Amino acid sequence: MELAQGNDDVRELRRQLEETNKAMWSLYKDLDDRNAELDRFALIASHDLKEPARRVMARLDRLEAECGDRLDAAGKDHVADMRQTLERMTTLIEALLNFARVTSQGGPFAPTDLNAVADEVVADLSSRIREAEARIELGELPTIDGDPLQLHPLLQNLIGNALKFRKESLPPVIRVTSRLIADDSCEIRVADNGIGFDPRYAQQVLQPFRRRHGRGRYDGIGMGLAICDKIATRHGGTITLDGVLGEGTTVTVVLPRNHAVRPAPTEA
Repeated sequence: MELAQGNDDVRELRRQLEETNKAMWSLYKDLDDRNAELDRFALIASHDLKEPARRVMARLDRLEAECGDRLDAAGKDHVADMRQTLERMTTLIEALLNFARVTSQGGPFAPTDLNAVADEVVADLSSRIREAEARIELGELPTIDGDPLQLHPLLQNLIGNALKFRKESLPPVIRVTSRLIADDSCEIRVADNGIGFDPRYAQQVLQPFRRRHGRGRYDGIGMGLAICDKIATRHGGTITLDGVLGEGTTVTVVLPRNHAVRPAPTEA
């Protein structure tokens, strides 16, 4: 009798576990569908916004060309303000497009030598590196399965941020290192001696349009780290920030080295 009751209990627990598992996968699929929907919306909305912004900028150019000499000081200030607003709007639209394209137009995964990617990034940033009198120290980096056209902006955004958020009184030193970890993943760290940030906001700054610091001194719109986070997520990885205000920032990206199935581009 007790054995039969025990078997009934096991069957009931198994049934509940199966129902819970089904519910979990249903929620996962719903979340995945919603994320894809948001990406499509961002892509369409950005495309639809670009053309009106271009038209307004063209009319502003025409206004300056035809009537610029008749504008008083206040009128010229208004035109300058409108141009600045339009330029910022265009930057926002492009950033939104780039954010949506991470999943909607991602390329297939292939073995990618991160040493070669890092060398290309340093070459691309060479003028900014010279201007900041920065020292870039590249450690040995692994080869991983990934989308090379996304791993490049991932490293470029991280090294670019380290150049941007530097101390005025101290030439930047930026170290890019890696190590292999137990579950066939690799950890890539980009550490700097810059102005740092308040670690209470480490999660917040990974969200779109969130900034580590106010607009005043530093340009940008707060999308670089959000795009990095999305690239890491698409690669099955994570990104975390650690910093001390006034002492520097370390960004850690953990990525799988291999993928059983290499993702192909997603339809928009």
